[in-house]
Amino acid sequence: TFEIIDSSLPAKYLRQISQAIIDRDLNVKWYTRANVQKDFKDAELVQLMAKAGLIALYLGVESGSDRICNMMKKMQPGKAASLEIIESLYNNGVQPAVYSMFGYPTETKEEMEESVEFFMMLNKRFRIGVKNANQFNLVTDSPMFADPEAYGLTNIRGSVNASQGYGFEYDVTRGMTPAEAKKLCRKAGIFFRHPFLAKAHKLVYGRTL
Repeated sequence: TFEIIDSSLPAKYLRQISQAIIDRDLNVKWYTRANVQKDFKDAELVQLMAKAGLIALYLGVESGSDRICNMMKKMQPGKAASLEIIESLYNNGVQPAVYSMFGYPTETKEEMEESVEFFMMLNKRFRIGVKNANQFNLVTDSPMFADPEAYGLTNIRGSVNASQGYGFEYDVTRGMTPAEAKKLCRKAGIFFRHPFLAKAHKLVYGRTL
């Protein structure tokens, strides 16, 4: 069993890799990462990958808010399309797993709660593991750094206290502050690992976060 390490493999390469494994009659199990691509709604492709030993595909779903997905502009198709793709993988023999990102510029607490509820539903329906509750991290060579005003960012400054130990701190003119996002990320991470606590929290407080 091994991992093919790539930030996001295109579906066409996954098809080629899978076919090559099958042609060589290799007895292997493997997993890798990809963006949420519409190609994965193709049952024949997913079945080919499963036949080649693909046991899990980690998807950069990132958010359960359509507005935030549209802002990211990196192939996130939104909640409904992501659900279709995840269902196709699960029904055709490949276990989906997802990455999340919270605290994206201008994201509100309500949108983060919508996302957490979406990921919790995926966990229950498809036995999906959520790879942590990751907090947005501002780095150079990003649209947010190049045009911070468009994303509601101000007072950008370098600091070792950035969300992942590198990058930049900043203030916001709208949406959650980094401190608020960090606090909610910790809570979401606990709920992803222990879903029963999320149910209890909602019963007591009437909300997921």
